[in-house]
Amino acid sequence: MKGATHLIFCCCAALFILLVSRSVSLGQQTPLANVTEEGLAEKEYDPTAALTQFKIQDIYTPSEYGTNAQPNTLQLRPLLAIRPKLFTPLEQLVRPSIQVVTVPRNKGATTTTALDDFQLLDLFVMPWPNERETRFRWGVGPYFVFPTSTSQFTGKGAWQMGPAWAFSFRRIPGLNIAGLFQQATSFAYSSSHSVPVSSLQI
Repeated sequence: MKGATHLIFCCCAALFILLVSRSVSLGQQTPLANVTEEGLAEKEYDPTAALTQFKIQDIYTPSEYGTNAQPNTLQLRPLLAIRPKLFTPLEQLVRPSIQVVTVPRNKGATTTTALDDFQLLDLFVMPWPNERETRFRWGVGPYFVFPTSTSQFTGKGAWQMGPAWAFSFRRIPGLNIAGLFQQATSFAYSSSHSVPVSSLQI
């Protein structure tokens, strides 16, 4: 179990370093003179935007039903925008998600802090229909969940995979209608106690 988790981390780290170095080099070739603060703010909430970024989010729950503990989730989520003709002729958006969670162990105030399952979203942005004319942009790709949890109280103990779809519509001035859909189903397990898992995120 520990060996498999270590191997996953090594592979993910190597992939992350490769994509970051390539994404940064491509980003340096892009002129930023016409990028405004308003444009960056719009792209931040667009799941199909080609904007390389790094997000750190902390979700704290002061009270939860059924326990006296105070759960917390620290989420690290970079987004790597890769230009076409690197690996594929399509624009690619790679988003790994790493979470450190604090979860209750019982009805009391006892908690456990551990690494949660590693998630990887890989979107390929479609060139049709023409984005400049329709103001509509969309992408599809695979979504993976790796059982990297370091505690029995966190994670699902299952390898998961499924499709993902995202879109953005900006035809209406001052309004951006966007959405991201992720579905994952378990196909292998890291423990004999693991159960089948299927999830849908919107």
